[in-house]
Amino acid sequence: MADEQTGPKSISDVAQETQIPETTLRYYDKEFEEYLDIKRDSANRRLFDERAVKQLLYIRRLLQKDGMSLKQVKDRLAVERELTASGARPVDDAAISAIHDRLARIERQQELLVKAVESTLTEVRNSKRLLDLNLTRLSLLFGSADKK
Repeated sequence: MADEQTGPKSISDVAQETQIPETTLRYYDKEFEEYLDIKRDSANRRLFDERAVKQLLYIRRLLQKDGMSLKQVKDRLAVERELTASGARPVDDAAISAIHDRLARIERQQELLVKAVESTLTEVRNSKRLLDLNLTRLSLLFGSADKK
């Protein structure tokens, strides 16, 4: 006889346990169906096992706490699935967090470099205008000196 604590749970039970609204659970089921593998009963009601509940909580954390987009979460889940299937050692959250932090710093540096290059280009354009103006003045001066 299956213990109710470890047996499949209804969507309302999972919503109460995880504090994730039923509408959000349905949305996650639709968006992450291949990673959740939520079963259905004969009346087509969702049945959540412990693995699905843990995966839901993980997805919610990636979306809310880590600020990942749906696509980023799907990509991460796909990579994790591939690593698990290949027998590779999974990357821990601390390492992934460090990588995200490093990427964010690199993106900020890239933005600063782009701004610096744009500023330098503006200075070069302004210098070119001044040079052109000075060349025009010189040509007018020398042109008028030649006419004398």
